[in-house]
Amino acid sequence: MDCWKSMSLDFVFGLPAVDKGNTGILMFVCRLSKMVHLVPVRDMVTGKQAAQLFLDSVFRYHDLPETIVYDRDNASRTDGQTERVNRVLEDTLRSICSVLIGPASYG
Repeated sequence: MDCWKSMSLDFVFGLPAVDKGNTGILMFVCRLSKMVHLVPVRDMVTGKQAAQLFLDSVFRYHDLPETIVYDRDNASRTDGQTERVNRVLEDTLRSICSVLIGPASYG
């Protein structure tokens, strides 16, 4: 299997707003190499916007995947790899925000 022939994607929302109003991250993960592309997003992302972000952030570097795994159910754990990356990303960002903003200001 080639890298980026199978990928998964997920969203992380609820982050502190930054200058451009982004409060989330769209995460693309290669299921073979575990390489990750992260794209800042606002809290509302349309399918068309997500597709354009995919083209700009993944396709231009890796070509079109054969399969894309995306689970819209927040409670489901069908793709453990993406969920793991999601947890690590959230923990890292929350730690950074806690240091930069202060633990009392960010929960």
